[in-house]
Amino acid sequence: MLDLEGSGQERHQTAVQMEADLETRLQRNGWIADAGASRCAAVVFDPELEVWVWSRSPHVPGVLGLSQEHLERVLVDFECTPTGKPLRPKEALEAALYRARRPFSPSVFRELAERVSLQVNERAFNKFRSVLQQWFPVVS
Repeated sequence: MLDLEGSGQERHQTAVQMEADLETRLQRNGWIADAGASRCAAVVFDPELEVWVWSRSPHVPGVLGLSQEHLERVLVDFECTPTGKPLRPKEALEAALYRARRPFSPSVFRELAERVSLQVNERAFNKFRSVLQQWFPVVS
């Protein structure tokens, strides 16, 4: 897993192209199981992992420690996609947490994962979730 932003490939490859290249190189170097099943997957977040944070869930502001109004004030400083997601999601998250006087830490992501749906409209995040479900199926 890696972010497209900061990878050094932002101008040369899309996230999907970068994933395919990485997976090909991993498989070429032995990351294929005996039965031919893949033991590897590359996931490239475009632009960054933090893009999944910016869902329309009403729980996001509370987890970040802000009201919806205060969160919207933070996002005014960031260019956003037509769906309202900041183009610089990590920096927007850091700014929101700074405004809330909350540290940037794994506990923020844990709280988001506990309260916000993991069914998001983000290609890389959905691929990551799908790979984990394939590798670690729920046994009842």
